[in-house]
Order: sequence, then structure tokens, then C-alpha cells
Amino acid sequence: MNTKELFSISIDERLQVDDLSDLKNRLVHSVLMTCLVIGMLIVIPAVYAAWVDNSFGLIGVYIASYIFLCLIAMLPIKYYNLKAGLLVLLPIFLTVQEFLTYGIASSGTVYAIIAIFLAAALFDLKIGLYVTGFISASMLIIGALVHLGMHSFEPIRLQNSLEFVHWIIRVAQITLTGNLLVLTLRFLVMRINSSLEKSIDLTTSLQSERHRLRRIISAIPGSVLICDNDFSGAVLWSNNVAERDFGLGVPNLVGESIARYFYNEDDFVNVCARVNNRQQVVGEEVQIIRRDNTTFWAHVSGSVIEMATGPVAIYIIQDVDQLRQTQQAMQQMKKMESLGMMAGGIAHDFRNILTAVSSHSNIALRRLDEDAPARKSVVKAIKAADKGADLTKQLLQYAGNKSAEITEIDLNALITENLSLLGEAVPPHVVVTDELDLSLPNIHGDGTQIQQVVMNLIINAAQAMGANEGTIHLDTKRVLLSYDDLVPWQIGGEELRPGAYLQLRIDDTGPGMDAKTLSSIFDPFFTTKKEGTGLGLATVLGIVRGHNGGIRVDSTVGKGTCFWLVFPLPKI
Repeated sequence: MNTKELFSISIDERLQVDDLSDLKNRLVHSVLMTCLVIGMLIVIPAVYAAWVDNSFGLIGVYIASYIFLCLIAMLPIKYYNLKAGLLVLLPIFLTVQEFLTYGIASSGTVYAIIAIFLAAALFDLKIGLYVTGFISASMLIIGALVHLGMHSFEPIRLQNSLEFVHWIIRVAQITLTGNLLVLTLRFLVMRINSSLEKSIDLTTSLQSERHRLRRIISAIPGSVLICDNDFSGAVLWSNNVAERDFGLGVPNLVGESIARYFYNEDDFVNVCARVNNRQQVVGEEVQIIRRDNTTFWAHVSGSVIEMATGPVAIYIIQDVDQLRQTQQAMQQMKKMESLGMMAGGIAHDFRNILTAVSSHSNIALRRLDEDAPARKSVVKAIKAADKGADLTKQLLQYAGNKSAEITEIDLNALITENLSLLGEAVPPHVVVTDELDLSLPNIHGDGTQIQQVVMNLIINAAQAMGANEGTIHLDTKRVLLSYDDLVPWQIGGEELRPGAYLQLRIDDTGPGMDAKTLSSIFDPFFTTKKEGTGLGLATVLGIVRGHNGGIRVDSTVGKGTCFWLVFPLPKI
């Protein structure tokens, strides 16, 4: 057995053992087939001998017995007891018939032994003893009746006491042989049962160990590959995770070289050389290529284990792309949380200062005459304070500190209303389209704030296109988010929970953003516009966060930008 077969058998949950449940059925079938074949060899010469002796009655008995045997063989398997019982009765009948016809020199002894053996083997040992006693008692009764002058049994020719003694001796021989046969079978059955019990215990233990081994391998968060311990890296066995990670089925993976899946050949040579030299590799970060030529970053661990057929290399490959994404999302969350706390603190202090400036300016304005030279400066100061107050509100919204007026919102109706009001804000060379799911339920939130989010994102997309033609597309739908799906949304909603959400998608065909710009768009006061405040998207993020929602952005230079927003749907 080679290493590949050994691993397949060791890990396979299906244990290849003989099914003993139909042993008796198979035994009956084997006995019947043997009797049909050998019976034909016996019946033909027996019929010929009876024909020569003009014993036409015997001819009928032989032919009828063989036909009876054929009928037993034709019975369905479910009639096991009936088949076995008839199979035992047939040699008992032939035993009596042979002794009555030919006396003690007949082949009746052979038929008697066959009947006893079949009874013990097909039923149990007690039945074998019962059949032995029945045959012996029957022969003694027949012998006694003949010896007493019952001439209807004349063919057995017990003409004197000596012949009757011989008859009794033959009955005793049958009884002794039958009992010895049953006792021998009892010993063999005991030994077989003992072996079967050990085999069953061993099988159960192996099944338990294999089940435990499969559970351990299934619990490993990655692909497990068993390979030849050489630079060929031929895969001998792999777990089911490999189908997902490598993009193909396990049967196709077995036999291939693991080197084919390393994006960088030097990475494979480095890992394989260390493993072959009995060095343990732990968490080596490499790039893996799938069957469809897409790649992912993975941690590769490897070591050598000894098998009966020689050493093999075991590799564990763990996809860390999801881990990287989670870490980036966590870092972004911490960054947003820190910025939010800072913005909230600044906004509170700034609001207090602006309140004082605005109050004193209004007092001064009331005390100044209409033609006072300082009046214009005071008015400008009041306007500047009001503008600062608006910025403070945006900062508080970003920080999530502004109280919201929660009502039921029909997001589709809100979007439709905004689109009708954005005629002047969106230039004519930018086309706005929508694909709204009208069956969506209402969400709970502040309608004014949600409207601000929609208008901000649409206006930003239109401004990003400048004088170029383009398209802005909006669509809504219901989505179900699992724990794994929540990771990309954590930038905007650390309180997200798995469940049903309403998703709003706004994408444009504008110039897009590079990775550096994309990582900073939600930072307060970050802007790429000459006259922007840098609080637009920061406010959007604060509003979404305040509604327990999430936001995700994808952008590529030259291919546009797409915003996904999700808001929790009320539980029904």
C-alpha cells in the first residue's frame, strides 16, 4: 500500500469492513448452490441405478427431491427461516428414505450428518442437537417396529437380532457423530464470536479515532495538504477547504504539485527546502494563486511526519486576506472613533466660544447707531459666527452627538423627492438614473439627516465629474448580512449586527480616487476641492453611524466611485 492509499484510508470516514448482517443469507445461498450442483451429479446416476432395478418409486423420490431443492432456492431472501427449515427437512427425509430402502449399508448416514450440520449452522446449536435426537429416535422406532414383525418395512431386512444390533450401532454412530459435530461447531462459533467482538471493538475504536481526526482537521482554519516529502510536492490528500481556497474540487487537486499554486516559485523552494530538512515552517506569508489565476495572501505552515511507508510533508495554508481586511477595518474604526471624540470636543468648545461672540456682537449691534462706522464689522462678525455655528453642527453630526428626530422614513420616496429638487445642483451633462425596490419597508431615522446624506453624495458625485459627461445611478434593495459580511461595513457602524438591512447604492462614472485619497475621505476637514470645508463626507459618516448603519466605498482611478449604505430594517 502506497502513501496516497494509506492517507485516503486513514482519513476516510467510511470504514471498509465486511458487512456481517446478511451472513446467514449468504450461507443459505451458498449451501443451495452447492446442493444444486452436487445434487445433479448424485441424481443422474441414482436415477439410472433405480431404473436398472425397476425401482420407479425411487426415481420419483430423487427427481421430486431435486425439484423441491430448486423451489427452495427460488424463495425470496426475506423467507430465510422457511428456506432454512425446508433445507434441513430435505436431508432428514432422504435419511429415512435411504435407511428404509437399502438398510444400514445405505448412504442415509451421510444425509443424517448433513441435516445435523445444516440445522446447527443455519439456526443454532440447540436445533442441531434436536435434529440429532429426532433422527436417532426415529431410526430406533423404525428398527424396533421392523424387529417386532412390521412387514410394511420389509425392505430394510432386519431378519435377526444381530442385524437389529447393527441397526442400533448405526443409530449410535449417527448420534455420536452428530453430537461431536455440534460440539465442534459450538467451539468454532465461540472462537468466531470472540474474534468478531474484538473486530467490532477495534472497528468502533477506529471509527471513533477517524471521526475525531476528521473533526480536528475540519477545525483547522485553512487548507490541509499532505504531499510527497520532496521538491515535486505532489498532493497525496487534501481537506475540503482546499476546494474553496484553490477554486477546484479535491479529486482534481490530488496528484498535482503544490508548487503550481505558489505565485512566486522562490517561495515554494524556500518553504519546501526547509520542510525537507526537517525544519518546521510556521506562518510563512506567501501569495497563493487559484485555478482561475486570482491570488490571495496566505500563511503557510509545514512540517514532516513519519508514515509506515516513509516521511510525508503536511502543509497548512490559511487565507489571511480576510484577516487583513478585518485589521484595516479595525484600524479605521479606531481612527474614526478618535477623530469623532476630538471633533466632538472641539465642536462643544467652539460652540461655546461662538455663542459668546454672537451674543456680545448682537448686544453691540443693538447699541450702535444705524450710521455707526463699526456697524458693518459687527454684522460681518455675527454672520461669521452663524457660519461657524453651522460648521459646529456638522462636526457634532460627525461625532454622533446631535439628537435626531426619529420617524418612519420611506427611503424610496425621499430619493425620488430629492432627485426632483436637484435640477440646478446637477448639471445637464450628468444623467441621474435610479432602480428602486418599491416593496421595501420603511426605516426608522431622522428624515432631514437622511436627506442630507443622499443630497451630499449625489452633489459630490456630480461635482467630481466637472465638465465631463457621466452617469450617477442609485438603487435600493433588501440585504441580509451575516457576521462575515459585516467586516467591510465597520468603518461606519461599529454597532452593526447580523440581520436584515436596507441597502442604498450610489455609484458614478467620475474620475475615481486613488488608495491614499480613499483612506482619508471621511477625515474631518479633508477635501480635494478648492472651496470645500472637508466636513461633507465626515457628516455623512456621522449620520450613518448615528442611525446604527454602515457605509462602504469602492473607487478606482478612471473608473468611478461607488458608495454602499445600509440601514437596519425594523424587526417584524
